[in-house]
Amino acid sequence: MDQHIVIVGGGLAGVRAAEGARDAGHQGPITIVAAEHIAPYERPPLSKGLIAGDSEISDALIHSPDWFADNAIELRLDTRVALIDADRQLAVIDEDDQIPYTELILATGASARRLDIDGAHLSLVGALRTAEDSMVIRSLFEQQKQVVIVGAGWIGTEMAAAARGYGCDVTIVSRSDLPLERALGAQLGAYVKAMHESHGVRFVTGATPLRYTGDEHVEHVHLDNDQVLETDLVIEAIGARPRIGLAETAKADVGDGVLVDESLRTSRAHIWAVGDIASHMHPFYRTRIRSEHWSVARNQGFQAGRGAAGDVAPYDRIPLAYTDQYDMGMEYRGHAPNCDEVIFRGSVTEGRFLVFYLEQGVIRAVANVNEWGIGDDIEALLRAEPSPARTAIADWETPLSELY
Repeated sequence: MDQHIVIVGGGLAGVRAAEGARDAGHQGPITIVAAEHIAPYERPPLSKGLIAGDSEISDALIHSPDWFADNAIELRLDTRVALIDADRQLAVIDEDDQIPYTELILATGASARRLDIDGAHLSLVGALRTAEDSMVIRSLFEQQKQVVIVGAGWIGTEMAAAARGYGCDVTIVSRSDLPLERALGAQLGAYVKAMHESHGVRFVTGATPLRYTGDEHVEHVHLDNDQVLETDLVIEAIGARPRIGLAETAKADVGDGVLVDESLRTSRAHIWAVGDIASHMHPFYRTRIRSEHWSVARNQGFQAGRGAAGDVAPYDRIPLAYTDQYDMGMEYRGHAPNCDEVIFRGSVTEGRFLVFYLEQGVIRAVANVNEWGIGDDIEALLRAEPSPARTAIADWETPLSELY
């Protein structure tokens, strides 16, 4: 029998896995099983160009429908795998539909976390996860609704910027004092908050919703600090939960995601995991990292596809996240959960600067704000040890290339 690679998940990571397998010379069949009924698409536009009205769903498609046929890839849309029988190497749809695999790649992504509170069933209480979600929210933004966004992370702040672009009245409710504080730290979080406030966004911090009320659709958000907010629409942006159920049916090791080794292999033979669900043992940072960002899905998927085709190698790319909000573009490279020092370079006032995150004197992550074309230099700097002198790090006139 030909070597059959089965990919469960029709997002970017899954499609890139198919690309990687073909790139590595795999000539056998490849099947992608996708739960959604529309062709695979990229997710970043959902909270950026698509919701802002700058693009349509067709612009977010990863490939044209012909691409899958041209590359001999079977794409099964609107299909859900019920379980993985790892002993018999079967992806089971139902008792009459079981797909045998030689290698299996799990790219099942994540689902939006939701609040389990009274009133969560009301209409116009939702979250952003799919292209359809984005189009529905966009249509509501176009009506210039009062919007309450619960959560001040990447998605919450991007949604706030998009809503203000339509003239909506926007309030962000957050447990944390500053937006993106967990990811970017207090100093850069303060910059992001001030930017949003300058565009008319209100923040209610140190609070969380207790319940939603309204006749048929949501009208009020009751907070645990006794405030009551009027609203026409609630968007919950409180993170995502990795879909690890199929990995559990395969009896693969799981934790905060599916545990994979340096090369993205799970604890079960012939099964790989990538993207949002992969808790990856990163060979450079020497710790497990699970990232829900576009670049990780794109690059892990491709490498796991190559690995499933026989070209196994450690995955050691530096994690990358990015965001576009108003006239600010930001990239964040690296991993610095134990950051103990932050150094700024450039002009925060002018909105063009870099932020370096250090752990015990070593640069572990860098954020670049409205400063482009320096990604390669930043990656080289992150891999360089020991780190340069702090005066050189902070000096705008010193080229990054001289720091490593």
